[in-house]
Amino acid sequence: MCSVLGNSRLPDIYFRSDGRIDITADVVAELGIHDGDVIDIWQEDKEQLLYILHRSENIFGKHVAVCHGTRKHHKYMRAWCVKLCRHILSVCGGDAREAHLFVGLPIEHPRIGKAIPIITKNNLFKKAIKDGR
Repeated sequence: MCSVLGNSRLPDIYFRSDGRIDITADVVAELGIHDGDVIDIWQEDKEQLLYILHRSENIFGKHVAVCHGTRKHHKYMRAWCVKLCRHILSVCGGDAREAHLFVGLPIEHPRIGKAIPIITKNNLFKKAIKDGR
């Protein structure tokens, strides 16, 4: 006998090849992301850290990777940035169209401040295709 469900944990962040980045409410709360904040990924060795590059109140002009709420009264955020998505997809294996990833516990980085590690070794999108879901 074996478990039908297997892993029941849902991904924390989604990267798609068209540039769409979906960030769940838990990650939004951990980083303190607000509507209009700009996110970025800091690469250190093989570790990828999600952090806030610019706060909305300090932004002038147009930017990429600006977070906006997906629905009124929801804390889920969405950003668009092809460059960030291509970077994460290449780290996840290059042939992936999407990456559905977990994040680790938040850390305080000396150069970028509060950041959350993105766990790129476990792409749930590839597993879902392989399992036929």
